[in-house]
Amino acid sequence: MSARDRERFAALLGEERPDLAEANLLICAEADPRVDVEAGLVQVDALAADARASGTVAVLREAGFHGAMDDYDDPANSFLTAVLERRRGIPIALCTLAIAVARRAGGSIEGIGLPGHFVIADLDGPGPRYIDPYNGWAPLAPADCAALVTRTAGIPFQADHLRPVSERAILARTLLNLRGSYLRRGMPAQALWTVELGLIVAPGDGELSRAAVVLLTGAGRYDEAEEAAAAFLAERPGHPVAAAMETQLETVRDLRRRMN
Repeated sequence: MSARDRERFAALLGEERPDLAEANLLICAEADPRVDVEAGLVQVDALAADARASGTVAVLREAGFHGAMDDYDDPANSFLTAVLERRRGIPIALCTLAIAVARRAGGSIEGIGLPGHFVIADLDGPGPRYIDPYNGWAPLAPADCAALVTRTAGIPFQADHLRPVSERAILARTLLNLRGSYLRRGMPAQALWTVELGLIVAPGDGELSRAAVVLLTGAGRYDEAEEAAAAFLAERPGHPVAAAMETQLETVRDLRRRMN
């Protein structure tokens, strides 16, 4: 992503209802500078044009969008460009597409960030209708959602789990998924940019700030790591991650001393 694209990403997050399609496409551009964001938006607009007549869920189901069962952890399954091309993705990517299409078509679909699984809620009727795009766009009763939480996250279900989440939360979770995929593949440079974008989504987040310092250190960018750690500690000396950040700062300084 160019500096201009990062500025656009930050500007989007300042809007009352950020366009999740454009935000995800800008994330795609960070991974691959060849990505044509405008072309991706044209594809989303075309799906929305059909959805005005037939409904978002029906259009996306009939277009063949489905869960990436065989290669779930492939980072591409989080990218809207790949989802539009291959018609498959992980739950949050399919939900991102559904939300973006519905808003363009005049519908009301929100993201439901269940622990361990992401689904959508169609709010156009008298009550919310929960739908699982990853598993065949299946309708879900609240009891089904509770069972999903128990099975995928292994924790007790709470009624708050069915509360719609914000666009920032969706983007933060998308970037967290990508970071995990990259780290499991031994790709720390790619993991670093997910953290950098994460800090645009959640400025000052302690865990992300610490992760950035760790990844910068691993990349041998010691000056940047030391500067970031020192700045964080100066601004937030009592933060819960301050002790871990101090340890990482000492690690960076020790590495630099060994090089001199």
